[in-house]
Amino acid sequence: MTTAPHAARLAALQTAVQPFSAEFPELITDFAALKADFATKVERFSHAEQTLSIGIIGQVKAGKSTFLNALLFDGKPVLPAAATPKTANLTRIRYGEQYRLEVSYYQPEEWAEIEATAAETGDHAEAKVARELLAMATASGVNIAATLAQGQTQHDAADERGLMGLLNDYAGEDGRYTALVKSTDLYLPRAEIRGFEVVDTPGMNDPVMSRTQKTKDYMAGCDVVFFLSRRSQFLDQSDMDLLARQLPSKGVKRMVLVACQMDATLQDEGHNADSLAAFEQGMAQQLAKRTQREMSTFAEQREKAGHAEAAALLRGVQAVPSSTFAHGYAHWPEAAWSDAMRHTHSELTELATDCWAGYTFTQADWHRLGNFDALTEAYQTARTDKTAILAAQRAGMVSEAERTLGEQLTVSSKKVEERARKVKTGDVKQLNSQKAACQQYLDKLAATLSTVLDSTLAEVQRTHQTVLGEMKAAQQSFTRLDTRTGTETETEYYTVSTSNWYNPFSWGDTETRSYTTSRSYSYLATSDAVAKIVSYEEDCIAQLTTQFAALISPETLRINLGRALVGVLNSNSPDFDPAAFRSTLEGTVRRLEIPRLQIALSDTANLISHHFRGEVRSSSDMDALRDMQRKALGTVFTRLAQTFDAEVQRLCAQLTVLQASLGDQFSTQVHAEMAQVEAAFADREAALARYEKLLSLLRTA
Repeated sequence: MTTAPHAARLAALQTAVQPFSAEFPELITDFAALKADFATKVERFSHAEQTLSIGIIGQVKAGKSTFLNALLFDGKPVLPAAATPKTANLTRIRYGEQYRLEVSYYQPEEWAEIEATAAETGDHAEAKVARELLAMATASGVNIAATLAQGQTQHDAADERGLMGLLNDYAGEDGRYTALVKSTDLYLPRAEIRGFEVVDTPGMNDPVMSRTQKTKDYMAGCDVVFFLSRRSQFLDQSDMDLLARQLPSKGVKRMVLVACQMDATLQDEGHNADSLAAFEQGMAQQLAKRTQREMSTFAEQREKAGHAEAAALLRGVQAVPSSTFAHGYAHWPEAAWSDAMRHTHSELTELATDCWAGYTFTQADWHRLGNFDALTEAYQTARTDKTAILAAQRAGMVSEAERTLGEQLTVSSKKVEERARKVKTGDVKQLNSQKAACQQYLDKLAATLSTVLDSTLAEVQRTHQTVLGEMKAAQQSFTRLDTRTGTETETEYYTVSTSNWYNPFSWGDTETRSYTTSRSYSYLATSDAVAKIVSYEEDCIAQLTTQFAALISPETLRINLGRALVGVLNSNSPDFDPAAFRSTLEGTVRRLEIPRLQIALSDTANLISHHFRGEVRSSSDMDALRDMQRKALGTVFTRLAQTFDAEVQRLCAQLTVLQASLGDQFSTQVHAEMAQVEAAFADREAALARYEKLLSLLRTA
């Protein structure tokens, strides 16, 4: 179901009722509001509909750009390798009418955080990255303060080559501004990328903790996430650490684990297998065991941390072995192969000949080793799912809009019918009698309004204290930090004599030898503490938003007001016509605007990253981390409680104003209605003809 017919219907209706604006101004207002509201929803929906978001997680050198080009664009270099920076830089790639690069720099306070991290003692990963960024920025010779002060810059290029030249300056390994760039947005006017948004994460240890959370926010909005792990180092500690940092606790709908660069593994280990089939079988078994072991352990950690959604996602992940090169050998003309592909093809062909009795790879072999059918299926399933979801949303949105329009047409028709009845059967004397009796009923309406709204205010105050109590109680469950176990290897060196008694020239010779020892240690992960704080804040915000909406449901308030006020109109007085009030009352209540609660995430979690990095090992530091986490959770609760209190007070103030003004609104509109009726008495026939024309329009709209 498309939105265009309903939008056209609203536009035509708004134009059709325009000639009646003097007599029924509220019709113009009501239909204009419906049109504007529908247009806003369509705009939001269309923006969401335009793109399929693809998230990429993987270490540097995992071949993410080559993989995406193969998956999405049949190997064409739409996404150049230069778009994957070697520094901590998030890159988003999307369609645009112009070749364009948008650059976002670190904020000055974020750069100050990097400088502070670089100055710390120790060799934890974040400190190393911070020092590298600082050294790069200093060596570049650029004015750091002036560059950061720009905030964002935009750079257009004439073609893709020009864009890549720009990108190298801002995201390349040796780019002048690379160290100062927080993220880049790359726009390509290529038809193949229309409808896609690729979120490419670099896989580095980010010295700015808030940006790690930003990466998770981006990933949470992706329709499908591909996690690329090189087969030669499949799911090693670096991979698992990266996944822990970048996989959000909620929001990811589908994750595909890709054991990539299988061609390199075949090149290194193929000679140990009796045949290609034996190699593939052995690799499949190894991948399955490794995946099950690592993902189960990781899922347990996520579940203990309170991230049930992420845990369930991880338990269902299976590894997909893949080779972009092999896929290219099977499906791309040789002229399109890169130099690296040609070299690998030669090596693999020689291996098969030498080790497998002259075996020759077939196109079916390359296709199977590439294994892009499984990857494409996952990608296409995500597209299908999104299409179905969007179609359902579109249908629901149009159905809801049609229902609302139908209700409005009914209300408007009743109002016109009532006006026509009063003009046809009434007279000036009767109208004056109604005016005299009107005020006493307005007083009754005001009293009824006061009763309904006072009851609502009391419920708001009672419920909001319960909500805060539940938030406070939930805080305890987010304080627990599980101790992890790590392993480190130490190398010891010693000197031994290499002299031989039978060789006098060797007497006195020595050589240095070494041996390694491994030891286990316990630690707390700083990232776990940060994740707990963010999760608690996210859960509280979701709860507050839901409860705030439940405290005073707009629809419930309208129904309660409508019922109570209509009850006042049930009168047997010969001088009072309740119909004169009813349509005005219903229209006024329908137009009530009730506030919505909106709370943004804070940067409270950064309190942890200012004092701790990576693994926290000593017992005193562990205690300090736990204490700081508890204080941070308390800070989050206090902020949210104060915000919620303020919003509840604002809501109560709005209801109080509504209580004072709604009676005046009724009075004004009822008297305006009577004035319109009195004016119509001057030419009844013409007025009734106009009303009939308007009614016909509303009934057939």
